[in-house]
Amino acid sequence: MRILRADERTTQPWANGRGVTSEVATHMSTAPSGWDWRVSIATVADGGPFSAFPGHRRLLTPLDGSLSLRVDGRVRELRPHEVLEFDGQSATCVRRPARPRLVLNVIFAPTWGGAVLAVSGKEDRGGAAPGLSEWVIVLALHDGAAIGGLLLGRLDAVLFEPGEKPLDANDSHFAVARMTANSSV
Repeated sequence: MRILRADERTTQPWANGRGVTSEVATHMSTAPSGWDWRVSIATVADGGPFSAFPGHRRLLTPLDGSLSLRVDGRVRELRPHEVLEFDGQSATCVRRPARPRLVLNVIFAPTWGGAVLAVSGKEDRGGAAPGLSEWVIVLALHDGAAIGGLLLGRLDAVLFEPGEKPLDANDSHFAVARMTANSSV
């Protein structure tokens, strides 16, 4: 288990230079992107295109307000914590939000495995225990969240590696990302 504190993350420009993101965690590989999966939090302050990630899938959810996207010509109005999955190379544009929005992203290579992203309270999470080829990131959505007695601030995260035992959590709301390797990986 690793604690991933929000205030220890560095901000980097999007691949297309039109926004910024802070990386929560990655699983490195020799793929052209350099990773099998990446979990990050983007700040969307302006309208425009998203970076393309050919050969990858994307899951995203707005954390603090609605977001309007156009994915391959189809408009999607996302409410806070609503998850959208789409192809990483889809032509994707965001409409300028009324104020900057934080967006949780999970990008993964389907040749490596799969991913699931959900936002829930303790009662909905089920066990956070990863399987033998699964990584789980639990992201605190509010100050005062706790996992295994460890107090988390807003956007702090806990990374569970494959096979690690889950820890009990308080009743705060969390985003949970599960990345599972294919059996052949």
